[in-house]
Amino acid sequence: MLLFWIPAVTLLIDAAKVIDIRLRLIAGGQGTPEEIFLMTSEKLEAWMHASTILIRGGNPEQIIDHYQKIVAANVRRLAPAQRLAGARRSH
Repeated sequence: MLLFWIPAVTLLIDAAKVIDIRLRLIAGGQGTPEEIFLMTSEKLEAWMHASTILIRGGNPEQIIDHYQKIVAANVRRLAPAQRLAGARRSH
């Protein structure tokens, strides 16, 4: 049971990073309509995929694993944009 919580906490931390980066980009005027659309469409797609996992007899661990991959990819994609936006503000 403990092993279930480790990926869940990792997902929570990474999700918080993505939210923080996106809010900072939006507040700094770097948020784009495409990113806002992506934020929304990702949630709908993830919900549909989670539903499919459960309908096919999957378990919560599979859903967390799937979400973790998506969120980790967002952290990797957004982190350079945040650093670039921060560098622009400091000049």
